[in-house]
Amino acid sequence: MKKITEAWLRIAEEDLLMAEKAWELKIYRQVCFHAQQGVEKSFKALIIEKTGRIKRVHDLLELLGTLENLAISVPIPVEEIDFLNRVYRLRYPPDFGLLPHGQPEKNDARRALEIAQAIFTWLRKILEA
Repeated sequence: MKKITEAWLRIAEEDLLMAEKAWELKIYRQVCFHAQQGVEKSFKALIIEKTGRIKRVHDLLELLGTLENLAISVPIPVEEIDFLNRVYRLRYPPDFGLLPHGQPEKNDARRALEIAQAIFTWLRKILEA
């Protein structure tokens, strides 16, 4: 694994840890924010490992498309990736309308955290193989 990939993974892992801590504190908006950030940086780590470069973008669907173009299949449904995109946009108030009920609630935070954890686990297996 390249050193730059390792650096991206460390930062992604920090975001995942922050999401987990926010979950413990019941700060659901921050769970969603850090879950998205962890996935974004995880995707970028894999793209950098494979191509040596990355675009400055926050859109997980665009990053997912880049991975697909590299023949890398992410084992998470696209609907889940889209969900993380939507909750990420809620980082600033009052950005309503992205979720049916407005701001992220406990179930949204749990879903975001589970998606991020699954992607990070999958990514580690790929990069350590």
